[in-house]
Amino acid sequence: MTARKRPPENLPVVHVEPEALGPCMLELTEKQRKFVVALLDTGGENESRAAAMAGYGAGYETRSYELSRNPKVLAAIREEADKRLRSGALLASSMLIEIVKDRKHKDQLKAIIELMNRGGLQVITQHKVIVEDNRSDDEIVARVAAFARNLGLDPAQLLAKVGVEYTDAEFSEVSRPMLESPQKARTSEHDPVFSLEGDDDGEA
Repeated sequence: MTARKRPPENLPVVHVEPEALGPCMLELTEKQRKFVVALLDTGGENESRAAAMAGYGAGYETRSYELSRNPKVLAAIREEADKRLRSGALLASSMLIEIVKDRKHKDQLKAIIELMNRGGLQVITQHKVIVEDNRSDDEIVARVAAFARNLGLDPAQLLAKVGVEYTDAEFSEVSRPMLESPQKARTSEHDPVFSLEGDDDGEA
């Protein structure tokens, strides 16, 4: 029979404050509570060490495996971790306020802005962007006319809506047939003509 491994010596002492325990922690045994506290104190990286610190003697490695899968222990770990996070948030807020009060601190302005944001007084920043168009009026008109042609529109009619007179011979000769209805545009002898009327046999 293999002898069970004994825990390391000179381990830190685990302190559990009974008056600060939550409902989940109260459901655990004294050693289980110490395991939870030890696990969180060591960053949750070594469950076996936490079990040894909690007072589990020989076979502490096996016990750590069982404890880390115990639903009640897991619930207590979540409860205790959440409590520590809330306490940490209060500490962080206090330190932030101390930085705000310190006029010589290099990050005082950042701390002030952060404190205002957290307090619901968000700092609004505005950025002014200026876009310059150095094209001449003729260049702009030509560009608009080109877009109109690509869309099959009459550039003269489009520009007339903004008070610009424009004569587009190219559109009149080439592009205007695109605006005509399909029935009128079908004048080529190569275009097929379909009829919905009956054929020579009289069928509909």
